[in-house]
Amino acid sequence: MNKIRRVFIALICLCIITLPVILVACNNDNTEDFYSESKFYGEYNTPEKKYFDVTFIKKDSNESSYWKIVGVKAISFVYVHLEDKNNPQNIECKEQNFDTALLTELDSLLSFMGNQIQLYKDNIFFKNSRQHIYFNPKDMEIDNDWQYIKIFKDNYEIASCRYGYDNPYSIINSTSYKKISINLIKKDIRATDGSEWSIYVGREYRS
Repeated sequence: MNKIRRVFIALICLCIITLPVILVACNNDNTEDFYSESKFYGEYNTPEKKYFDVTFIKKDSNESSYWKIVGVKAISFVYVHLEDKNNPQNIECKEQNFDTALLTELDSLLSFMGNQIQLYKDNIFFKNSRQHIYFNPKDMEIDNDWQYIKIFKDNYEIASCRYGYDNPYSIINSTSYKKISINLIKKDIRATDGSEWSIYVGREYRS
């Protein structure tokens, strides 16, 4: 009887000793950063939408314009005129004539970004243009409130990673996927009339 009692006491002591370790392990599992950077490394081969979000801003002026641009032609760009909110791939487009110098820079930005990217620990690789943007991994910032990761380069946010949901209104039928938003800027572009502009281009890609 004493032997059984001693074994029982030993088991209780063992549980008491190992319980903190178990709790720490569980806690690390839960916080192991649902939004840790490493979980977002990999390929993003599908744009969320067919178009790029483009903003033109004139220097030393309040003049600016925002467009959903699909592509660039010689003297115009193709933009989304009507968009099906339930199906972002279903759009109706029109053309808009624009300054040719600005169009040249815009076309360069769109070609640089392309349709497929890959996120590594210290760079974003744009597959279509075969170009990289390098950043310091130490500058990554996890925003727990908004639940996404920001990636910075030269104090400018170039990307953010988060989880998207195919059906956010249905917990049962919803499926999650990783997505990354890329934002590029080209400053001090001289238009044909001599004025200076900046072009901001953004696009979301999904895994």
